[in-house]
Amino acid sequence: MKALKIIGIIAIVILVIFLVGRTVLNKAITSENQITRQSKNNEEVIAIIDKQLDGINIENILKKKHLILEKNVEELQNSIKSGELTYEELTAFYLYRIKQFDQNEKGLNSVITVNPMSIELARKCDENPNSNNSILYGIPVALKDNINTKDMPTTAGSPALEGFIPAEDADIVMKLKKDGAIILAKANLSEFANFKSYTMPNGYNDHKGQNLNPYGPLKITTWGSSSGSGTCASSNFAALTIGTETTGSIVAPASVQGVVGYRPSLGKVSGQGIVPLSHSLDTAGPITRNVYDAAVLYKTISDDNSVDLNKLDKNYLTGKTIGIVELYKDLPDTKKLIESLEKAGANIVFIKYDGSKLDNFDILVAEFRDDLNEYLVKYDAPFKSLKDILSFYEDDRENRAKYGYDLLTMADKSNDVTAENIEERMNNADKLMNEIFDTYKIDALASTDNSLSLLACMSGSPEITVPLYVDDTNTPHGATFSTRPDNDFEALKISYSFEQKTNGRIPPIIE
Repeated sequence: MKALKIIGIIAIVILVIFLVGRTVLNKAITSENQITRQSKNNEEVIAIIDKQLDGINIENILKKKHLILEKNVEELQNSIKSGELTYEELTAFYLYRIKQFDQNEKGLNSVITVNPMSIELARKCDENPNSNNSILYGIPVALKDNINTKDMPTTAGSPALEGFIPAEDADIVMKLKKDGAIILAKANLSEFANFKSYTMPNGYNDHKGQNLNPYGPLKITTWGSSSGSGTCASSNFAALTIGTETTGSIVAPASVQGVVGYRPSLGKVSGQGIVPLSHSLDTAGPITRNVYDAAVLYKTISDDNSVDLNKLDKNYLTGKTIGIVELYKDLPDTKKLIESLEKAGANIVFIKYDGSKLDNFDILVAEFRDDLNEYLVKYDAPFKSLKDILSFYEDDRENRAKYGYDLLTMADKSNDVTAENIEERMNNADKLMNEIFDTYKIDALASTDNSLSLLACMSGSPEITVPLYVDDTNTPHGATFSTRPDNDFEALKISYSFEQKTNGRIPPIIE
């Protein structure tokens, strides 16, 4: 009987893998055995850091790590207001950690470059009062390196875009700077948002190399494609980070690196100035160590007026009805999730739905070429088309395309997926999500890690993962919540309550 039970669980897992979709999960399965230390340009990053830290007493700053490590932005601002900490010390602390634990010989390689002006910007914040009382004033933020910055390169991890500095910031970067945030660094990523090669490991690109998971370098995948943003957040290399997602690329790396990853509803966050994968599905979103910080970042980059930080309530889950997919209920991770939800006061309903028609792979293939070409021309990149980039890779495959570029080649060919067909499929997914909520009278869907990412992304729903537990192999797992499309604050309130009741984050040991 025990053997039959194990076989049954294995069969469920295989079916779950099939249902989740191929754009994220298959890449993780094939890549875990390929992870090796591969890093490039570390000396350049260290040189930029050393120049800024010259003359700064790091030993004194390290004595203040209890004021910085694992603290949310409100706590950081309170320490600065009290005079215990300065913006310069805060910024220097993160730069030092990046140098010591990320860019060294056995580092995590989660950062592609750092802002050479970050310490100067921090000093200006110390010299000038926070007149707008912005909670992000002077706070160091790391951005996934497919988000435009006019003072640092934006590469999408591609050697073809090495040294490319756009003339203007992305819309979300303008919003962050308006609130006084310091753009500290650009985070590593899976090249072209994990859409270069089937065999390329998660967290790898041919510009900077392989990003590693702090919980198990060389053993545990980072997932993708916002791998570096997840590592930066989890390892305390920045106060806050931002990633981008098409299908699971925020929630997956966040869940496996023990942090919060929030994918907002489609259309809530501007995609202007972000290297695209699919305009129908792409969005930027926060990756942070706690839900409060995710809400702060989301409120800033989205201008969503429904978000009220004062209404985040640790008891909000009490009496809420949460849907769990019945197919998953006997999986060990799901059992832990159900137990945690019930302890937090939630009611559980098991749901069924037909997701067999949910598939977005051909949407990515259909939209990537034209979306990328438009971006390359608009921002005057070194290459003006995907075809030009493919020729560049072909000229030096060993150094520019170690794992090939079969996905890019596929995208460069014509296909018969129309805009009308894409819109119809997404409308059907939206209808399916709303039918689930209406039929089962639930307040949110819950799952583990990124197992419902395809449904969330196709329906345009918000999705947020929160640390659930760390297993016997030291691999973190997340509890992931989705609400109806455009019901973002509800997702934040539910996940905040779950986080406060479970305290599932166990920081990695960084040495």
